[in-house]
Amino acid sequence: MAIHRNQLLDAFKPSFKEHGFKKTGSNWHRDSSEIICVFNIQLSQWSERYYFNVGIWIKALDSPVRPGFPGCHVGSGLPLQSDNRNFNALADFENGFADVTTRVLELEKIIVPEALTWFATHDSSEKIQYQLEHLRHPGIGIPLAVLRHFHLPEPT
Repeated sequence: MAIHRNQLLDAFKPSFKEHGFKKTGSNWHRDSSEIICVFNIQLSQWSERYYFNVGIWIKALDSPVRPGFPGCHVGSGLPLQSDNRNFNALADFENGFADVTTRVLELEKIIVPEALTWFATHDSSEKIQYQLEHLRHPGIGIPLAVLRHFHLPEPT
């Protein structure tokens, strides 16, 4: 599939570049001394439906040069909380919901601010630890290596 993949990737490029991210394939990376922020656009294997992911690689645990989203130590799909009821229709390019240009621009307007906000709350070890300590279900879905790194309780 991936008929509109390049259009979608190109639409996100300027915003992420402006915030210090470098693009490799369908991933954007921003490297700091402690972590690597990863933004990823993922295409469904069954359709022209796109998913948007944010993740953090903690360098103290592992430091690949250009990590992808799978395997990030902390991560999430976006949008976390979208007031836009049309988001799912926009992300599914197989429906006639909107023309491609409108669809791509609307997705960029929804996803980029939310991704940057998520990264702002996870861009240091202290912020990651704070976020992990205040999760609704602590330890659920977080690798044990991350919990141990931050000296957090492990799930029982």
